[in-house]
Amino acid sequence: MKSKKEMLERLSNPADRFWVSNVIDKYNKSEKNWSVEFTDFLDPHQQTTVQQILPNLHISEYLFEGGYEGAERRVLIFDNTGYKNQDNNTTEQLPFEALSIVIAQSSTLSHRDYLGSLLGLGIQRDKVGDIIINENVANAILMKDIADFVFYNLDKIGRHKVKLSRIQLSELSLPDRKTKSISTTVSSLRLDSIIAAGFGLSRGDAVKYLTSERVTLNWKTVTKPDAQINEGDTVSVRGKGRLIIKDCGSITKKGRIHI
Repeated sequence: MKSKKEMLERLSNPADRFWVSNVIDKYNKSEKNWSVEFTDFLDPHQQTTVQQILPNLHISEYLFEGGYEGAERRVLIFDNTGYKNQDNNTTEQLPFEALSIVIAQSSTLSHRDYLGSLLGLGIQRDKVGDIIINENVANAILMKDIADFVFYNLDKIGRHKVKLSRIQLSELSLPDRKTKSISTTVSSLRLDSIIAAGFGLSRGDAVKYLTSERVTLNWKTVTKPDAQINEGDTVSVRGKGRLIIKDCGSITKKGRIHI
């Protein structure tokens, strides 16, 4: 079993060391006090990091909750009281709740608009979970300790007036996810090549997305076109969508790689 210090030293990013240290402290507090302890919202990169580190500390009793199945941003919960055996779908038991944000007039507001307005209130990013947008209404999942503040102070998204109401997590309006399967070949497993193939772009345009810091690989911003892609990787391009590399297959007679 590795020590907390040893695990933190393996992290190259100082920012990761800080929040991972806090996560481990949460677990230790839960174990010591026989209590339920939870983090603020973690992004997918942080969740993956946690899942890699905690087993090395012999920590296996934990769960992630984001408010609905498939949530991207989730809190990490440690339980030493039987929490995991309870119904986890009620707002009373979870550390977050949902607000409905209705725009007074027709608009084309984006996720960035909603998030920007929330952060403009002085709220930290890790207090905000998923923001689910459906035409002129959005559902925002927020930590309970800031939900009241948002409810009474958020009156506009951009220039558009809004009306807020509290909703149950079971009332979240989840849009259908639009997906399609693409089978193609690429000259190499470079990131720019994968982006070009996945989104029907030229290699030059793919590089522009990379150099403008609009691409993440497994939830971390990447700017190098020659970053190598592996089976199972997730590539997100802001404004275009997301690619999940399901399979890197055989080599064609011309030396191209089937993906």
